[in-house]
Amino acid sequence: LRDLFTAFLGAIVIYTIFKPLYIYLCKKVKKYVAASAIILLSFLIIILPFFVLSYMIIDKVSSLKQDQFQ
Repeated sequence: LRDLFTAFLGAIVIYTIFKPLYIYLCKKVKKYVAASAIILLSFLIIILPFFVLSYMIIDKVSSLKQDQFQ
């Protein structure tokens, strides 16, 4: 159960952050559209920067490795 604590804590934080926006979007559009928008937005804000950062680190490490052999 201790291993899942960070996942539960992260889910609570994400819920707290996106709940006001979800309520606002539910008033403007249908619920499934609001949920889809929140999922896409959370993907762009949370997951995409980690992919970009990991790509930058991998590129830097590979260039350092090539410089080492020259």
